[in-house]
Amino acid sequence: MSNAGWSSNAKADVEGTTISTSWSVGTGGKAQYKAAITIAVPANASVEVIEFAYNETVTVVHTNQRCSKAAVDAVVTFVITGDGNGSGVSVSVDQVGGDNENYGSARGTTGSAISLNVAISGTCTG
Repeated sequence: MSNAGWSSNAKADVEGTTISTSWSVGTGGKAQYKAAITIAVPANASVEVIEFAYNETVTVVHTNQRCSKAAVDAVVTFVITGDGNGSGVSVSVDQVGGDNENYGSARGTTGSAISLNVAISGTCTG
């Protein structure tokens, strides 16, 4: 599989707002890529993973924090790895967004954690 332009995404419902993630791999490696995505949210936030690709795992972690009244503060972390010759390849988290809003993007390399602090629209019901 050529990795140029290769990308994938996962979706989760965070307190009624569907967030979508998108990540991609730059050129340079010859590997199958996979992502471990962790969504860390406040203890009283409701989160449901809606979908993810065959090459992704999505884990929801509740922290000791509580939701603010204006938004759900979350940390979305990606660790993208490749099988074979894919170490140190440039990767990007193109989007963590919802409701036509992009909460953030970041760049890194395979094997390294790429974290985004995001404030997701909505209030906690829990």
